[in-house]
Amino acid sequence: MALVAPLVHVDNGCRRRFLRRLHCFLHHQISSVHPPLVILLLPPSISPPISPHLLLCQLKTRPADFSSITTTDPPLVVPRFYPDEPRKGPDILVEALEREGVTDVFAYPGDASMEIHQDLTRSTTIRNVLPRHEQGDIFVAKGYTHSSGKPGICIATSGLGATNLISGLADALLDSVPLVAITGQVPRRMIGTDAFQETPIVEVSRSITKHNYLVLGVDDIPRVVKEAFHLATLVCPGPVLIDIPKDIQQRLAVPNWECEMKLHGYMARLPKPPCQLNLEVITSLSLAMFGMHGTVYVNYVVEHSDLLLAFGVRFDDRVIGKLEAFTSRAKIVHIDIDPSEIGKNKQPHVSLCGDVKLALQGINELLESKEAKSKLDFKAWREELNEQKVKYPLTYKTFGEAIPPQHAIQVLDELTNGEAIISTWVGQHQMWAAQHYKYKRPRQWLTSAGLGAMGFGLPATMGAVVANPEADVVDIDGDRSFMMNVQ
Repeated sequence: MALVAPLVHVDNGCRRRFLRRLHCFLHHQISSVHPPLVILLLPPSISPPISPHLLLCQLKTRPADFSSITTTDPPLVVPRFYPDEPRKGPDILVEALEREGVTDVFAYPGDASMEIHQDLTRSTTIRNVLPRHEQGDIFVAKGYTHSSGKPGICIATSGLGATNLISGLADALLDSVPLVAITGQVPRRMIGTDAFQETPIVEVSRSITKHNYLVLGVDDIPRVVKEAFHLATLVCPGPVLIDIPKDIQQRLAVPNWECEMKLHGYMARLPKPPCQLNLEVITSLSLAMFGMHGTVYVNYVVEHSDLLLAFGVRFDDRVIGKLEAFTSRAKIVHIDIDPSEIGKNKQPHVSLCGDVKLALQGINELLESKEAKSKLDFKAWREELNEQKVKYPLTYKTFGEAIPPQHAIQVLDELTNGEAIISTWVGQHQMWAAQHYKYKRPRQWLTSAGLGAMGFGLPATMGAVVANPEADVVDIDGDRSFMMNVQ
């Protein structure tokens, strides 16, 4: 394919702007997987300060560099500026997001964040999905993260725009979902003056985020973004908020992309990185949901167990019920990467702070020994379990010719072969979806578990569709919760 770009007249005052756009245009075309032939017809008045041959040599990329590109690789960052060229805060912010591999953001514009939104329109790798409300905005981002595993990015303005994110931040923290929320803020000189649409969102969100930042210098943006993504996905994932005053957005700077993160307190506590383990997830013995909304036979199994291995759980009150009576006969081994979770609700007999993958590797090595295999005989226990399944099956009431919701969910499971991504809001339908849809893989079940936020399901469905455009995504909803974010 040949692209002809005629330039009839460009005055000398536009030379730098033209060369910058030319540089970016050529870089983008040459860096594409199927690079076209680019023909530029330049008028004499715009001869570049360097030869066209040198310009193209600087931009050439070996074909071998693109041979391994897959759909999961981070997108190529197409620079819009010379390396030493000053640019405004939003330009730095958007390129920092591009360098983190961000391809989708969910942003609702406002005065204090308008320049960020305008700069997003100039990005060649980031798509902005426009929500209708900031609460829906952050729930869309959470659904995106739930279904893809990639950190979700949401952007809002100052004041009420930022405070509308509060429920979503708390929801993400309780469900350990990595999010990065970016908010605009009034200029620094107006902070603390009760200015129009001023809210101290850093203070407001302090207890419902893993960390938050008030950016006080435009030079700090590359480091803050790098740290925010690191913290959001580190150890126990969660939300991080970045608040950027309007005057910081309007300042110029040359970004330092090689800046080091300043996380001394966090870094000192980091374990050695775990090796990548090809561990299979064994699902053939998976029982079902237990707790106050679980099946009888699963609760029977937990209550009559001799040893309970708890991996990455917090012993929620809706699961364990009466604290003192829960698994009164079992020895509990609690394994969690977050030391604050161990013993917080239920005191274990043995506690282990570490990565679940490493713990499973160690357990597998123990169980694979000949001595362990000779002692492991669960035949009688499995027969007892099967008897409980027959005696107390998962059932529901029927009322004449009315279609029970549970039956509708079972039919949905059959029609989708258990492969759909299911989103719910909060209520009885949430429990039915958990009980009667037979999920086959991780990241199929999107719900607000810890906070129980109504208004979650529909936005989360939209986020899942953005992240998984080829998947079947279904929102199982209730009438009242549906109206919460129907806009």
